[in-house]
Amino acid sequence: MQLGRYLAGVARGDFGYSLAYQQPVAGLVFSRVPATLLLMLTALLLSTTGGVCLGVEAARREGSLFDRAVTAFAAMSDAVRFSVVDLIQSEALQHLCFVLERLP
Repeated sequence: MQLGRYLAGVARGDFGYSLAYQQPVAGLVFSRVPATLLLMLTALLLSTTGGVCLGVEAARREGSLFDRAVTAFAAMSDAVRFSVVDLIQSEALQHLCFVLERLP
């Protein structure tokens, strides 16, 4: 019942009130949007530029050690990304359960 009321409020844009900051949560979230967008766009620009440059050079040197190294790095970084996300999620859940005692 309480979750339903909360989700209905979220659908209307009402995220509730922060007890820690003594202000509406929506204001806190939206005040950090510009920094989040800047960080996201910078990471996107750097990773896209680097990936395209490495991919073009690997294609020019097809079959070389450089090509194999770039291919291996791309495969490993893709696998590590999912592992890191899983680790962060499990650590966050443990923190909620055991440290903050928020979940059963």
